[in-house]
Amino acid sequence: MKKSLIIVFGAIILLGTGLSLLFLSNERDVASQIEPATYAAQEDLSFWIKEIQKKGADSSYKKFIDSNKSAPLGVQHIRAHVMGEALFSTEEINGIAICDSNFGFGCFHGLFTVGFASRGRSFIKEADTTCVARYGVFGTGCQHGIGHGIVEYTGPDRLNEALSLCKETSQPTPLLGCTSGVFMEHNTPFTVLPGEALPEPYPFSEEHPYGACNEVDSEYQESCYYELGGWWEVVLKGDKLKMGELCSEIADTQLRDMCALGLGNIIGPTNEYSVEKSSALCSSIPENVQTLCHAGAAWSMFSNPNFSDRAKDMCENLSSMEKEICLESYDLATPLP
Repeated sequence: MKKSLIIVFGAIILLGTGLSLLFLSNERDVASQIEPATYAAQEDLSFWIKEIQKKGADSSYKKFIDSNKSAPLGVQHIRAHVMGEALFSTEEINGIAICDSNFGFGCFHGLFTVGFASRGRSFIKEADTTCVARYGVFGTGCQHGIGHGIVEYTGPDRLNEALSLCKETSQPTPLLGCTSGVFMEHNTPFTVLPGEALPEPYPFSEEHPYGACNEVDSEYQESCYYELGGWWEVVLKGDKLKMGELCSEIADTQLRDMCALGLGNIIGPTNEYSVEKSSALCSSIPENVQTLCHAGAAWSMFSNPNFSDRAKDMCENLSSMEKEICLESYDLATPLP
């Protein structure tokens, strides 16, 4: 069955205030006029509301993505927040289906900020219904954005509450969708400085290398361990061998497997979706996590339309039994029997 898959890795930051922008003309492409010290969100908001009203949401969002590519990283995300607000102002709940993972899911952040302010908790269910209508039950990237927005609403210190709110969304598998967005936002939020966005990750220590995973309710632990790879990539500065060792030391085999899948899902894109490089790296970590690491890397390719034809190749050079496990495990969007 073909599924609409929107998987993304990115970081999320809070909307900055106190900046200003000077527009030469509301009719011109605004990208070249953006400077961090002269950015005014309200003027940007007015520009995009008018643009959406004139040219439609889909066309305007594409223009926004193109015009924002040359902006400084911090401004990119702030503007994505603003675009989310503009979409809610013009499209209301339907704006959720226009947002995507660009610029740290900032569009979802901005849309949820104003959506929760106007609708409250009921906004989650409404947003999920719109996600399913646009992308189908397996289009989990939209619900991933909802997870980011929920943490924007609850704050990072109320993790179990944020996760419980994900129950109001469609999540056919434990690893994808709302809870993955909650953990990503909790583990690796971004802070904005003038002109740049910097990761401000959840603190890592050798005494507690698995972060908050032992603190969350048991029903969310699989998702938490799967998302460790994205957190470790930041706090361990990309040390995949160390990450593999940490995965291998998890006593619970199911949680260890989730960790290995998540590590593989990081290894794929950080090695430019190279089967050869990704397989070599997965083969260099402890043996008890190698197979699922391969499967996770295969998933990272399978879920990306540009590299989906490489997914099975990630399992090809494993032993017959390991290859079978890899092939059966890499499609994370299909619920296991």
